[in-house]
Amino acid sequence: MTAGAIDKQKGYEPDLEGKVRTLAAIEDLENSAITDLIIAGGMRFHNQSLGEIYRNYAVRFTSKVTQVSFVEGGIETGSDLRQALYSQKGDKKSANDQIVVYSSGFHGQRAREICRREGIDVVTVAAEEKILQRWNKVKTSLLGKWFGIDYYSLVDMIFNREFIQRMQYRERIVRSVLRLDDVPIVGAHLKLGSRLIEFLAKGLRA
Repeated sequence: MTAGAIDKQKGYEPDLEGKVRTLAAIEDLENSAITDLIIAGGMRFHNQSLGEIYRNYAVRFTSKVTQVSFVEGGIETGSDLRQALYSQKGDKKSANDQIVVYSSGFHGQRAREICRREGIDVVTVAAEEKILQRWNKVKTSLLGKWFGIDYYSLVDMIFNREFIQRMQYRERIVRSVLRLDDVPIVGAHLKLGSRLIEFLAKGLRA
């Protein structure tokens, strides 16, 4: 799942939160914990979709370039996830294959609920926790000592208390709206909650 993007001199890149999400997924791809990485992000940043921006960034850190793709057509988490779940690559997957969603920890519950409403069980990975787990393995290595990278401080800077509280508050509101999809008969058919969230997302983009 994508987050935001920034404008760099050489082009567009994920913002810091987005880089954490991307690198967590790339680590699992490189270690063969996953077989394919589909980046979902239909929201546009200037003239490019977030999915394309994130894909261009991701392939810089993996030898498995052909296994990294992106999907467009979505506008927010729900529609992005649906585009990824029913993409051409997604359709080819066996029913026994496990789908893993990489995002920020506060975002995981909503992703699981959206996929559940689509009849698909997924596993969510809190990207910031995976990055810290990796740092625990390398912090005493020569690499860590030479470069003096403190990933705890970096993650704390991105996922600070104020940011987490703001995101958790937003997530509670969004999940409350999405419960309209669970209204018997009408909700499931019309997807009232999902349509309202998409409408609001389009309004913010405009």
